[in-house]
Parts: sequence; structure tokens; C-alpha cells
Amino acid sequence: MLFLPVIERELRVASHQARTWWRRVLVALVGLVVLALVYFESSRWANAPRIGGEMFIAFSVLVFVFCLLAGPLSTSDCLTAEKQQGTLGLLFLTRLRSHDVVLGKMWGASVSALYGLLALLPLLSLPLLLGGVGLRQLWMAALSFLVVLFLSLATGMFASALVRRSLAAFVLTMIVLAFLTIGLPVIGEEFLGIRLHSHRLAPFFYAPCPLLSMESIFSPGRAPVWRFWLNLGCMSGLSLVLFIASCWLTARAWRDRPPSAAGASWRERIHRWSVGDAQARLAYRRRALNLNPVFWLDDRYRLRKTILWGCFLLFVTFWMVQWQWEGRYWIRYDAVVTVGLSLQYVLGFWLAVEAARRFAEDRQTGALELMVCAPLTNAEIVRGRLKVLCWQFGWVVLASLAFCVFLLIVNVLKWNSVVLYWRDDFTLACLGGIILFPLQLAYTALVGLHQGLTHRTVLQAAFATVWRVLLLPWLAFVLFAIADDLVRHRLGIRIFTLSDKMVILIWFALFLFCGLGFALRAGWCLRTQFRTLAARAVGDRWWWRLLRI
Repeated sequence: MLFLPVIERELRVASHQARTWWRRVLVALVGLVVLALVYFESSRWANAPRIGGEMFIAFSVLVFVFCLLAGPLSTSDCLTAEKQQGTLGLLFLTRLRSHDVVLGKMWGASVSALYGLLALLPLLSLPLLLGGVGLRQLWMAALSFLVVLFLSLATGMFASALVRRSLAAFVLTMIVLAFLTIGLPVIGEEFLGIRLHSHRLAPFFYAPCPLLSMESIFSPGRAPVWRFWLNLGCMSGLSLVLFIASCWLTARAWRDRPPSAAGASWRERIHRWSVGDAQARLAYRRRALNLNPVFWLDDRYRLRKTILWGCFLLFVTFWMVQWQWEGRYWIRYDAVVTVGLSLQYVLGFWLAVEAARRFAEDRQTGALELMVCAPLTNAEIVRGRLKVLCWQFGWVVLASLAFCVFLLIVNVLKWNSVVLYWRDDFTLACLGGIILFPLQLAYTALVGLHQGLTHRTVLQAAFATVWRVLLLPWLAFVLFAIADDLVRHRLGIRIFTLSDKMVILIWFALFLFCGLGFALRAGWCLRTQFRTLAARAVGDRWWWRLLRI
């Protein structure tokens, strides 16, 4: 028997797939584009060493994000897919051990991520030629990225071994990585008063935090070397612990054990709290079925609404506490914009997942064919799903809009002249964002329903929806800004001058009409081609095969 045969098999399969090599080319091209943009933008005002420093910082942030997202995108569904299909137990009928399976799945899923990182590391040395970056920073960055990549992959494997659904594993991986990367600095800086730059408690408190390694890279002269090695050692140890836990969970995940009495009791309580007792379910069933059967099918679960409201109230409470502690810092321009964008994009991704979830999961289980055979028109099915999304997200969206308006009003009160404030471009941009907020969520709901019918999994449909509605307008606006800068400053062609208000108007129009076009197309397909799309076999899209780094 071969040593680690699953790794040998996964590597053999990956080596025969063209996307394994095209992903590396794509990652390298993205890195080159980022370096070129930073170079052309920085060369207008900086000398060569400063340009090299700016390129190194921007590219390091890109590689850092790439390494963090490798786990959620590649390893978070390695074992959940096997458990859902019931094939995980078949692997243990052979002489394979749990570490063979976990190592094989992890290595097979991470080979593209490792190749992508190896393609980016030579580009990281280009700023070294311009100056402003030392060789010490280069090797520190390379080691940090390898350790962060291992931590992200191990976290994804742990989540995949712990839960049975791919979406839950993805969310759990993102939560753990967000806590280590952002949560620890927020707790330490805001609540415990432990500054990231201090040399007493910070190296020990932030030891598992990936941001500490970035801080050591960007300021090599201020931070001692032992602090960097302590951070790498702690992240490596945490990754090893997560890997061992994944092996232990995988060895027991495939066994069908009867549920314990305590576990069954808690599940029954949660189910009763989510859908109500028998009388409440019967009364609600009669009312909802008269409205729309599809509406009753999804709206009976109250737990989803409770979790959504709980997250929103927790966010608002955190902001209120920080406002009381630090005063005007949390009502500045950047704070208002950050809060608004955070609410919009978190709710947008959540809505995209919920919009695509029912149709994508029903396709996997075969329930979508039963829904198509029911005596319901296409409009009734779509209307029922839209009504569920409206009841689930409508009041939270209104509360978020009210909170954004409250932030804007509080920001107005710190100005001496209210009339002057309302003429400011920042206010115009905020008002445009408040108008776009509910419109983009409405676009997301329609496009999410359509993508749920045309994609194999919930995550594929959610990412396709977010790309079309929430990210593509930003890409168009950035390309417009780059083209305008190239024409006006590089080529010296000044056909007309764009004022700040015209730029805001162009930004508003891009977000309005880009999402509107996708929403109109999705509505037309749902109204006229619902049953055709439901009966069509779908597979992984080419962009998802490339995205799964």
C-alpha cells in the first residue's frame, strides 16, 4: 500500500486538469495588473523608493487576502460533500485512516492555492528592485503568507469535518478567520486597551492574529524579531491543532449513532421554538396556504428572522457603545461610510444566499421537480419566494435605512452651518447610497432567485449574484476612474472637466442601471422560462472552477 494514497490520487487528478494551470496564470495576471496600477498612480507624486514601498504594501495586502480566502473557497466543502452524498463511510471500509483522508482532501483542494501563491511570490520581489523594501521584509512576507495559507486551509478542513452542509462550513470558516483577523484586534484595542504596536502584552494576546505578522512586515525596524517568530509559531500551532481535530472528527463523522436523549431534547426545543407548537403551526398553515403554498413552505421557520435581527441589533449596540466611549470618532465621514457599506454588503450577501438557497437545495434533493409538477404557475412560485424574502429582510432593511439616516443626521449636527453641509458632495453621495440601498437589495432578490435555478450549489449562485449586482458596478466605476486619469493626466487630453458632483452622478447611474439590467433579465427568465430552467441539468460553472483556489 502506498504512503498517503489519497494525496497521490488527488495530485494525479489535479495534474491532469487544465484549470489547475490556468488558475496560476489568472492569479499572476491579477497580481501584475495590481502592481501596474499602483506603479502608475504612485509615479505621479513619489520617487522610486517610495513607489517600491507603495507597491510592496498594496501587493502584500492582495496576497494576504488571497491566502485568507483560500480556506473558505477550497477546503470548506471537501468533507461536507462526501457526507452529504454518503460516500465518506466508503473510504473507511478500506485500510485508509482518518489522517489519510483529511490530508488527501486538504492537499488536493489546496494545490491550486499553493500554486497561486508560488506565482505571486516572484512578483512580490519586483518592488525590491525599486528600493524602499529590504530583503528582510521580503522573506518575512513569504513566510507569513505560507503560514496564513496553512491556517486558512486547516480552518476550512475543521469546519468541513464539523458540519454537514457546505454553506454552514463556509460561514463557520469565515467567522473563525474574521475573529482571528479582525475580532482579536477589535477586542484588544477597544475593550482591553492592548495596542497592537505595544511590546508588553500585544505579542502574546495577538499571537494567533494574522494581522500581527503584517504589522511586523510593514514596520520591521520597530518590532523585535522574536515577536514575528512567536506569531508564526502560534499560528502554525493553531493550524496543527485544527488539523488534528479534523482528523478526530472525520474518524467519527461517518458512523451512524443514535442521537442521545439530551441532544434529541435540545433539537426538539429548538424546532418547537423555530416553528411553534402544534396548534400554532396548524393555524399558521391555514393562513399561509391561502396566501401562497411556496410562502408557507419557507416562512414557517422563525429562527432565520431571529438570527438576522440578532446580528443587526448586536451591530447597532456595538456602534452605540463605541460612540459613547469615543465620541465624535464614530460619527466622522469615514465611520458613516464604513457603517453604511458594511450594512449594505453584509445584508446583500445574506440576501443572495437566502434567495438562491431554496431552489439550489431543492435541485440537489429532487424537490424542485415536485414543485414544478404542482398546480402552480411560474408567477405564483416566484411571488411566494419574493414574499418570503420580503417578510424576512424587509423590516431589517427599513431599520438599517433608519440607522443610516440617524448617522447622517448626527453627522450634520456637528457642523456649524447646516445649509453649507447640505451643499457638500459627501452628503450628496450619502443620499445616493441611501436611495441605492433598498434598490440593490431588490435587484439581489430577483437575480438570486434566477441564479439559484441555474447553478449547482448555493455558494455558486450567491457569488454569481453578488458579482452581478454588488461588485460589477464597482469594477465599472474603477475602470472609468482609471480611464479618466489616463486620458487627462497621462495623455494630456482634456475634452471636458468632470466635477465632483458629475462623478457622483456617474457612480449613481452605474449602480442603478447595471443592477436594473440584470434584475429585468432575471424577472423575464423566471416568468417565462422557470420550468425549462428547473428541468435543465447544471454543473459547475467555469468561473467557479477557477475561483475555487
